[in-house]
Amino acid sequence: MSDIELTTEKVKCLQDENYIRPSQTAGKRKVSSSFLSPPPSSASATYSSSPSASISFRSRGESASDWVEFPESCESVAALEHVGFETNTAVQIFQRFRDRMNAHESPNTPFDFVQDS
Repeated sequence: MSDIELTTEKVKCLQDENYIRPSQTAGKRKVSSSFLSPPPSSASATYSSSPSASISFRSRGESASDWVEFPESCESVAALEHVGFETNTAVQIFQRFRDRMNAHESPNTPFDFVQDS
């Protein structure tokens, strides 16, 4: 497990808080859009010398659009697909990454193996 992967305990805590939930797609999880958006702010700024715009965040009800699928791991076929690779290409890249020499000593990521695709 890499330093940025979630431990089982962290996954459970985030699920308990309803920030993430399992996905029906293998290798992915659903992340609440409320976890990805900043909280509403009561502070506002006004500038009189130029036109202004305001941005407000509002709470939405639970709907399918409030959840976004993300790969469970940065080192996976799902992560490569997430950034736009077709499945067959993502599998080839990940296999090269997985089969690299001295894997335990290599700082490489799957993205370091993209050039040969």
